[in-house]
Amino acid sequence: MFAQYDADVAHGSTMVEAFLGGVPKSHAALYRVASPICHVHGGMPAVWMAHGTADGVVPVSQSRDMASALVTAGCDPVYLEARGLGHTACEIGPDGKPLEPNKLLFEDDVSRFIVRSLQ
Repeated sequence: MFAQYDADVAHGSTMVEAFLGGVPKSHAALYRVASPICHVHGGMPAVWMAHGTADGVVPVSQSRDMASALVTAGCDPVYLEARGLGHTACEIGPDGKPLEPNKLLFEDDVSRFIVRSLQ
């Protein structure tokens, strides 16, 4: 529940603290409400997740933990990893810049997931 706060502290960031208006010690209930993993339960709707393994903002371990919690709760999440990519939703070219025109990572996978989930 405090994983992103802990990651921020390790990187010298205050992103979550600023967003939630305080630290976990004084705002534990708010952190719990804001934490997706605290709301995992059986019977949830379909979940699609993707994460770059080199993400320097949100550790990939958070998505792996979330996917594991969903499976433990009896859900069947779709979880994909973009090996070596950081905190981006776009494909990156050899120059390290997003490809133009922008192409979303896993675009075809997301489309199939949506179609499957709506049937």
